[in-house]
Amino acid sequence: MLEPGLVFQRFQQWLCGQDLEAPTLTAIAGKHGVSPAAVCLRWLLQRGLSVVPSSSSPARIDANLRLPDGFVLSDSEMGELFGLDEGGGAWQQ
Repeated sequence: MLEPGLVFQRFQQWLCGQDLEAPTLTAIAGKHGVSPAAVCLRWLLQRGLSVVPSSSSPARIDANLRLPDGFVLSDSEMGELFGLDEGGGAWQQ
């Protein structure tokens, strides 16, 4: 259990290109008019996890910074994303 004021953070490559093409992920992204990567970031944030995204693209960095003010995933969508299991990656942790 964490002490008040401490944030759990784990460094891991949590996505690879093939994950961003998963049909469930692309369908949710299309519904919200955002990228699959934005859906992944929102899913992590809504789980209360600390997220440190990185990118070499200025446009993606800007999009990552604006994400907290963006869309919200429904409970159903959160459940669908938890259902993705690509071999024990971040979806199940």
